[in-house]
Amino acid sequence: MTRGLSLRAVVGLAWTHYLELLRQPVFGVVLAVGLTVVAISPQLAVFSLGRAEALVLDLGASALLFFSVFLAAVAVAAGSSERLADGTTSLLLTQPIGPGQLVIGNLLGAFAGLAQATFLLGFTLAWAARWGRQWWHGGVLVGEGLLLLGALVWGVRASLRNESFQAAAISAATLLAPLCWALSQVFGPRLGLVEFAEVPRLVLEASVLGWQAALAFAGLGILLATRLGPGASAALTLIAFLLSSLVRGPLSDALGSLAPLTYLLPDLQLYWLGDAGYTEQPVPGAYLAEVGLYTSLYVTACLALATSSLARREL
Repeated sequence: MTRGLSLRAVVGLAWTHYLELLRQPVFGVVLAVGLTVVAISPQLAVFSLGRAEALVLDLGASALLFFSVFLAAVAVAAGSSERLADGTTSLLLTQPIGPGQLVIGNLLGAFAGLAQATFLLGFTLAWAARWGRQWWHGGVLVGEGLLLLGALVWGVRASLRNESFQAAAISAATLLAPLCWALSQVFGPRLGLVEFAEVPRLVLEASVLGWQAALAFAGLGILLATRLGPGASAALTLIAFLLSSLVRGPLSDALGSLAPLTYLLPDLQLYWLGDAGYTEQPVPGAYLAEVGLYTSLYVTACLALATSSLARREL
């Protein structure tokens, strides 16, 4: 009975945190900016002297990684701290819910919300790669236009029911993205029928790695949120993101004997695809599995520390 109650509590908390994440204005704003930046990456392909698609994939994958982690900082970390500050967490802990359940539910809700974000960013990157150096691509515009229209209609429908426009629009876009992508693939630049093209493998790999990076920093952000305010939690998570790009390079050299401290930060280089778009070589599946294991261990450590910190905190 206790185990069933614990599981229901965790699932309920995860669902609540997930809905709160989608409704946060900052989540919608950052996601919209990220989608826009990834979508316009083909416009920078004019500066490419080689394969334009490789440059688009490089820029788009980097933007996907950045905005995924940015969401983990400004939405997950700050949101977790706000719930502590406004007494929501204290109220929950007066119920038969322990700190561990609370942290796990928070993490699971963040995982789901960040998965949706990277899912949409990934499809946008796939469209950007298909657009390439061409100044016009009717097939891509049809797919993106239908996706935006569907999300807008569903958001307005929810708004008329006094529900969250943003959450409904994001959810609708998530459901419609595969269908709109498939439809757009049968149309060429001038809307003529063409042979169906699959999603570039690099897009799938960038999405998976971007999501895993977001999970690692979400875990770190939730840990920081148990002791810091919303602004400080988000800021330190972003600072950790910037420093993590130097973990196995200049930062370690500069710290000297203190270099082992860099292992407290996620290694951002693991999640960055680098020049994979130019080499046309797929990322080995074994590497993706190893990064997944590393992320799982890092998030688990953050989970344990956050639970201990929350249990010791006077609420």
